[in-house]
Amino acid sequence: MSRWLQAAREAGFSRYASSAGSASSASLDSKYPKPAESAEHAESADLLKHPSPGLRDTALAAPDPDVFEERAGIIEHDSGQPRREAETLAAREQGYDDADSLHGESVRRWAVEIERLAILPAVSPAGAEALKRAQAFIGEGWALQAVRLGWDEAALFGLCPRTPWRLGGQGVAFCGAVQAITQEVVAYVGGRCRHRATVGNDGGAIPIWELAQNNQTDGGNAA
Repeated sequence: MSRWLQAAREAGFSRYASSAGSASSASLDSKYPKPAESAEHAESADLLKHPSPGLRDTALAAPDPDVFEERAGIIEHDSGQPRREAETLAAREQGYDDADSLHGESVRRWAVEIERLAILPAVSPAGAEALKRAQAFIGEGWALQAVRLGWDEAALFGLCPRTPWRLGGQGVAFCGAVQAITQEVVAYVGGRCRHRATVGNDGGAIPIWELAQNNQTDGGNAA
């Protein structure tokens, strides 16, 4: 058995649903209280219902935040453009009107993937609890804020194949109710923090939906 298949089974996903459920804040556990409503919260609620208005072509591949950050930095450095304008140009290279449209579409797609997993009947208790936290992380606007600060999907929603539910192997969206987030740190209600440099330090996190899909498609030959 490959490490991908074993990790997916340990994470509690015996199969992968092909259709997405609808996002519903009512389904979130009350133990994860929502912070005061923010602009990111309101934007996230709208994103769960509609594709990004700045998406030029709905057939586009998913946004690539890593490429976006790299290109924005290059444009800013080489051409002397202000950061905001550099980000707009980098987003347009991927087919989006601006950085907000690109980031918004990333969050919308993450929400779809999390909802696909949340409706599975065979999710383990640990998996179900983690997915509730991830839904809250998206619905309360933290995911949108995080991606704007440069966090990627593996750091937010990743699990390490070898140790999926150990703290060091989990993305920050699975670890509790968030109180604040910066470019390097996520602070949780109760005082605990996760530093960006330590996320995935158990062996390289991959997004939870990819781990679940590998459980369905991996025949034992994955690296």
